[in-house]
Amino acid sequence: MKYKEIAIQFFKDTFFKIEENNSRSKRIHKRNRKKQMVLFLSVLLLVTVCVTGLKVAGRNADITVDKFFKLVTGVSISNKISYIHYIIPYTQIYSDILAGGTKFISENEIEQRKQAQKKAKEKNTDPSRKIYTKENVGELDDFDKIKSALYTVDSTAFVTADDLKIDMLLGMDMKIKLDNQKPKVLIFHTHSQEAFKDSRSGKKEDTIVGVGETLADILEKKYNIPVYHDEGEYDIKDGVMQRGTSYETMEAPIKKILEKYPSIEVCIDLHRDGVPDNVHLITEVDGKPTAKIMYFNGICCENKNGQPNKISYLANPYIKENLAFSLQMLLETNELYPDFAKKNYIKAYRYSLHMKPKSLLIEAGANTNTVGEVKNAMYPLAEVLNNVIHPQ
Repeated sequence: MKYKEIAIQFFKDTFFKIEENNSRSKRIHKRNRKKQMVLFLSVLLLVTVCVTGLKVAGRNADITVDKFFKLVTGVSISNKISYIHYIIPYTQIYSDILAGGTKFISENEIEQRKQAQKKAKEKNTDPSRKIYTKENVGELDDFDKIKSALYTVDSTAFVTADDLKIDMLLGMDMKIKLDNQKPKVLIFHTHSQEAFKDSRSGKKEDTIVGVGETLADILEKKYNIPVYHDEGEYDIKDGVMQRGTSYETMEAPIKKILEKYPSIEVCIDLHRDGVPDNVHLITEVDGKPTAKIMYFNGICCENKNGQPNKISYLANPYIKENLAFSLQMLLETNELYPDFAKKNYIKAYRYSLHMKPKSLLIEAGANTNTVGEVKNAMYPLAEVLNNVIHPQ
């Protein structure tokens, strides 16, 4: 606001509250101000006498008229503007101007503010920070933008522009056939022993297996998608953890299930992430604390000093379909619940994604989440999955 406008507003708020044609009101206002002035001077005189008496009595050698008067009335004798504030409260709004304290911004400060605004704008338009859905993902027109905006690529993995062609990945149909055949979705857990912050020892319902049961229940009861939930334990043998061989251990039993139920079109290997103790992957969905999720991909190609090294003994004929499925899930998640999913993660190896084209590896929450937070995450996850695979 310009100084002239401020001054006009000040006088409107104070002196010109009285109508110009009301002379009686003006006289009353003047008399009131005179009374206030007399009262002010009387109090000042009284305070001076009191302070002088206190000093003579030696009770408080540090006390001054100004300190005593401010303590009693809130008005500082050394600050003239405080008296105006006392008489006319409106003037507090304009104190900087009335007291001569108006701050004029230097050219250097103006430039600094411009630079700060520019940085803030760049931050808001930074592709790596923006939330992308099917509606705006077309803005990502080169490989580097795509990679930084949608993916976290592990240092072990070698990814090319051909792997992440948005049009190609979005063009792949992930819909399933909902006929009378059952089941359609397989949920399993390569790492069945993964648990959470408040998991009870020996309680399967408090592990990632219990979370998988929640997901299966929602898909079947709410979305009428028949599910087979495998509770096999592939990362433990004779009571001893054997996580290093779990992907090899799970393959034969999972293939047997797929052979028994050829109707299965979607495979979900449900895990939980591992993070430092000070990291909490949490958001809020429908007013409930909800663990965040992450879609995970294996590319079957190592990064060897900046050069691709195909891992021939870990063949996966469905890498493109896997990438398409996880990307479509991410964009749908961002559309419905923008703070629910982390960027898709790509690592060098194959994992459990080679048995069906529509395969997902999902990290639901982490070791620092509660069981309740992770089970809450299954409701939005089920909705997203339904939207991606359910025929319209």
